[in-house]
Order: sequence, then structure tokens, then C-alpha cells
Amino acid sequence: MLEETYRELWKRGQTIFDKTVQGRIVSEKEFEQKELLMYSFRVDNFEDLESMLFFAKERFKKEHLTIEVAKEWLNDMINNETLHENWWDKTEYTQNYFKKFCDEGNGNASYSYGERLIPQIKFLIKRIKDNKYGRGCSLSMTNIEDISKIGHRVPCSLTYNFICRPTLQGDKLNLIVYMRSSDSINFFPLDFARSVLFLKHIAKEVNLEPGFVSMSITSLHAYKCDIPSEFTW
Repeated sequence: MLEETYRELWKRGQTIFDKTVQGRIVSEKEFEQKELLMYSFRVDNFEDLESMLFFAKERFKKEHLTIEVAKEWLNDMINNETLHENWWDKTEYTQNYFKKFCDEGNGNASYSYGERLIPQIKFLIKRIKDNKYGRGCSLSMTNIEDISKIGHRVPCSLTYNFICRPTLQGDKLNLIVYMRSSDSINFFPLDFARSVLFLKHIAKEVNLEPGFVSMSITSLHAYKCDIPSEFTW
């Protein structure tokens, strides 16, 4: 999946410049980007999840692309209602990224996934148990205030849609994620790994087998400053 995604991005991506990263103003020289619009895929087998992250970590020299960081995100999201998510502290790279792009000046971000999702999860679990084939088992990350605060961080993942359907192996719970934006080098492998872990967690809570993870991303992009020199810009 990763190899196919990056091949598409390098070959077919459009070169653009968005003057903001996580809402912060940036220079064109560093943050010109390759971008694919409305990139979608589905993965049914997660056995190589850790090796996928290792592949990305080694290819792009990003120390934070590990299963441990993905698991910390899930732990934060389920248990931590504070504005500061602990997974940012896992590596020096993520600590520096947080300070540069996400810190509101008080050691906290403007929002956390846990803060917005925790209140919804108990209702999600009940809804699946009450009507496992229902189409309304969705979690939303957005608040109405997000679009009004130009220059502030806006959630990258918009909705997590859980849907159970029968298969030849029995009922399986699937997860469809809609994202407005994903940084293909810094966070895309983690975005996918987190989604897999989230699906497995909810499936266990409702006593179902996990099925597939599908993602649809409005903007899948890679910044020039992150792309290894061996790839042609």
C-alpha cells in the first residue's frame, strides 16, 4: 500500500504551495509540496502493520514512525481528556514538530483527538451493540469553530465511520476514515496505523472481528523539505 501510494504521489502529484502548515505561516522554499487530491484505498490485512511503519521510518529517516507512537495515540485518545496528547513526547522529532506547529503557547494544542472523541465513544459502542448493521455509527472530529479560526489548527481526520457487514467468515466491523489532509511522509503511515488500532479496539469492545480499513483523503501531500534527494522533484 505504501509503495503504491508514494509511486502515485511522485509520478502524478501536482506541485502547489499552501502558505500554512497546521495553520502556521511558512515559506514557499521549504514547504512547496506534491499533492494528490481525493486519494482513496482499502486494506483488508494488517499482519505487516509494524513492518509498514519500519519501511516508512527507514525510507524517510523519521524516528517517530513506529507502532509504539501509534499505540500511544490510541491510549491518549481513549484515556486522556487533556489538551496535550502524550504521543507528541515520544520522540525528539515529534516534540520539536509540536512546538513549531501545534503549541498554542501554553504547552497545549488548540484541541486533542481524545478531547473530541472520548465523549462520543460510549455512544458509538452502544449504537453498534444495539444495531450492528446500522449506518449511523460515526464519530466526528470537527467543531463549528474550526472553520472560523483562520490560522489555527484544523483536524486532519474528519470522521471515523464504523460499519458491520456479514462476510463468508462471519460478521466483521469495518472502518472508513475521511480525512481533509494527510502529510504523506510525516504522518500518513501513522494515520493508517492508528486507524487499524482504533478499529481493533472498538471491534473488541463490541465483540466483533475487525474487517477492513478504508481511507479517503482530500489532500495527500509531501513537503519538498521532507522528500529524500533520490526522488525527482
